[in-house]
Amino acid sequence: MAFKVTIDERAIEQLEDLPRKIGRQLFRRIEALKSNARPRGSEKIATTDHLRRIRSGDYRIVYAIIENEAYVLKVGDRKDVYRALEHLEKRLRQLVRGRIK
Repeated sequence: MAFKVTIDERAIEQLEDLPRKIGRQLFRRIEALKSNARPRGSEKIATTDHLRRIRSGDYRIVYAIIENEAYVLKVGDRKDVYRALEHLEKRLRQLVRGRIK
């Protein structure tokens, strides 16, 4: 099944702020979500309703799958990326506009 991947503007800024090599590595992982939105190693974040994460070295990609679309919400270092998960859930609701409860 093919998935549409939407990268939040804030996540794009976060990718651009990373060192070029790491940014490219994470972008390849994001692009791979188009063919498999639940790649090996992807896990649901336990304290949230919809958020998942992909590990890539010391970095994480936080995203959600709604219907056949993957929404990338945050990209960053593992020590920082899990802060404000409640805010990311609210941002997801804004992006999908009523498609989730």
